[in-house]
Amino acid sequence: MNWNLLAIFIFYIVVLAIILLNKKKFEIRGITAIYRSKIGLKAMDRWSKKCPKVWDFFGYIAIIIGFAGMFLLVYELSKNLINIIFIKEAQSAVSLVLPGMTIPGIGVLNFWYWLIVIFIVATTHEFSHGIMSRRYGIKVKSSGLLFFGPILAAFVEPDEKKLQKHSKRKQLAIFAAGPFVNIALGIIIILLANFIMVPIVMATHEYDGVTVYSLSKGAPANLSGMKQGEIIRSINGIVVKDTGNFTAAIRNMPVNKTILVKTDNRTYSITTIKNPKNETLGYIGIEVLPHSKIKSSLSEKYGNFIPLLPFYVFQFLQILVLLSIGLGIMNLIPIGPFDGGRMLQVSLLHFFKKDRANYISNKISILCLLLLVLNLVLPLLKGILF
Repeated sequence: MNWNLLAIFIFYIVVLAIILLNKKKFEIRGITAIYRSKIGLKAMDRWSKKCPKVWDFFGYIAIIIGFAGMFLLVYELSKNLINIIFIKEAQSAVSLVLPGMTIPGIGVLNFWYWLIVIFIVATTHEFSHGIMSRRYGIKVKSSGLLFFGPILAAFVEPDEKKLQKHSKRKQLAIFAAGPFVNIALGIIIILLANFIMVPIVMATHEYDGVTVYSLSKGAPANLSGMKQGEIIRSINGIVVKDTGNFTAAIRNMPVNKTILVKTDNRTYSITTIKNPKNETLGYIGIEVLPHSKIKSSLSEKYGNFIPLLPFYVFQFLQILVLLSIGLGIMNLIPIGPFDGGRMLQVSLLHFFKKDRANYISNKISILCLLLLVLNLVLPLLKGILF
């Protein structure tokens, strides 16, 4: 049974039931349902009054990081699009991160991990917008949740009229605060995970082979009958303990060489073909993740559940880092309603009159939206066609 699909189904059934049973509390616009509340507004007001100079400094840093992230994102998307068009093996640098997807280095994304992480990322993002709005005396009218079909989002609603009357620097600080906090949160979690959780996980686990998480369609490993999720134990009789052993075993394989790959399921005889990236080397088309198990001394003493807890916490933190930094950076893309789009529009008003600034902002938004869509769609089209 696919537990991710079952969890998703139950979650959205519950959400739909809540909306239908509380129609008066939701604002329904087509497939959009908006729930407004006053939750967190007092906390935003209270926090904004603490260390005002710190928040001002925070605003300056957020603006700098915001524009740097915006230009870097557009540059990387443009470069990646050129690679997708002209390099056959090139893959998209961006993708939707959804439950059930296999994430390199992490594994299959659990729905409940995903939901909790999205809640944390969205809450910190919007809370920081609210704090900066209150820091500059702008009323935050409401906070709440928004469902655009299956897409879940959070929001805070500052008084737009008062917001537009403030200086452009203050407006930029408010818009940049959300993405900056997401990026900063991701960096902090990386430090915590590496200095605290990694040593704990390493002390409780030992590597025990590598897990097959991806098989290239039509490649030798795929044609041999090997399945995703199998654990590779050895190659040509050489024990594979971790990804380093695996890489060393296949790195310099010649073309047309038959190798024996033993998994926890059975032994496969696989003949290499030319590597798409280097035709002088062999290729079998496998991507792997490290596979570990609890140290026997610990499992005998404590069982399996307690020693596994640090691993689950570490996996959760990995997902939190991925989505916090990823969504923080993506929010800086200069497209209309995104924070990056609002920052672009405010910046253009410094150089052009309102009509001209809006015209340029709209054109840039359309170009960036096209750039993003092509980065997502072209690799799929290449996969289907070639």
